Amino acid sequence: MTGHCTGTLVGPQLVLTAAHCLFGPRPGQMARPQDVVFRAGYARDGDSGHAVGSAITLSPDFVYSKRPTGAASASSDWALVTLEKPLDVAPLGLRVVPYADMVRLGSTGAVVQVGYGMERRHLPSIMRRCRIFGDPRARVIGHRCLANFGYSGAPLLLVEEGRPLIIGVGSIADPGRSGLASPAERFADSIVATAR
Repeated sequence: MTGHCTGTLVGPQLVLTAAHCLFGPRPGQMARPQDVVFRAGYARDGDSGHAVGSAITLSPDFVYSKRPTGAASASSDWALVTLEKPLDVAPLGLRVVPYADMVRLGSTGAVVQVGYGMERRHLPSIMRRCRIFGDPRARVIGHRCLANFGYSGAPLLLVEEGRPLIIGVGSIADPGRSGLASPAERFADSIVATAR
């Protein structure tokens, strides 16, 4: 199985990404953990550390679909990959943002997205001043950040006092236009439980 998505180190040995990234070209066939390679800070031929997976934890609400659509799919589209060894790279923290605050945050310019889209597979792209909004009924974040193949699993980051905190993970996108992300409230407890 080959392909690429974006992932973020959320513990010394733990990576957050989109669940659908872990499924290959054959419908419903999930990757084996050892087939997943994470490269922290990847840029062209270098990285800050890398490791293969040793276990995969999917969102308990994730249902595989060849063409996921809609807020319900995006809300549960997250997964954690446990790496075979810890990396000597600082993981990012999380921030659960109340849905009522997302529109305000989206207008402050404090939300950033970093990912590896198909147009720049070997260099990270950074989108600053992302416009976001929250939908409490669907438990999803809508955004106008980077939206193309490869940005699945890309973190939405709230930058506070120079420190980036993950508020969501990218899922479904309308290339070049907008996207949906799973909010941190959906995976925060699982990160704590899996990191133990």
